[in-house]
Amino acid sequence: MWSLSLEWMLLALLVFWAVGAYNRLARLRSGCVQQFGTLDAYLGQWHAMLQAFEAQPKGEGQSPALVHAQAALHQTAAQLQAALVDARGRPLRESALASLEHACSALEVAWQAMTKVAVDTGAGAAGTGAAPSDAPSPDPDPLQPWQQRWTEHQVRNRLGLQQFNAAAERYNAAIAQYPARLLAWLLGFRPVRSLLVEPAPSKVQESGT
Repeated sequence: MWSLSLEWMLLALLVFWAVGAYNRLARLRSGCVQQFGTLDAYLGQWHAMLQAFEAQPKGEGQSPALVHAQAALHQTAAQLQAALVDARGRPLRESALASLEHACSALEVAWQAMTKVAVDTGAGAAGTGAAPSDAPSPDPDPLQPWQQRWTEHQVRNRLGLQQFNAAAERYNAAIAQYPARLLAWLLGFRPVRSLLVEPAPSKVQESGT
């Protein structure tokens, strides 16, 4: 009789532990999804800034190099948008996060290349569009306000990446702990891929150093 009661007590303790462990893992995974939502918002604003930049009227007589650089920028911006749409469906899927990371790095390279070509060719406003302000006086460096906005978005993007990675680190540490990792394996809790915080160095930056 006593042994039967002990078995039931052990079973009850196991059930209580399993429920608590599951709730903790589910809460941590939800935290990753929530932080991805914040990152998604930042990246969406970044993409909107690029759309506004591309919508500016282009000057006449652009150099072929600048036209090519702007086309590459447009292509990588479209790649970012596609990666965001894919990641929103399953934000913790490894392949979706890898595609998003690649798109962000490619866009960084394309932007740096475009700005370097614009400066080298002396395009200014004529090559890259007017500044995003309604100031009556001409800007001596019309690309500078866009570069400032780019930098501001990069700061926010970096913050969003750090917050997402911190949430992923907490979740990954929890599912790696024993005996919670057995429960995680049984219930399909998989590690979440961290995202690269620092953008990949562009060829433009490397050649300038």
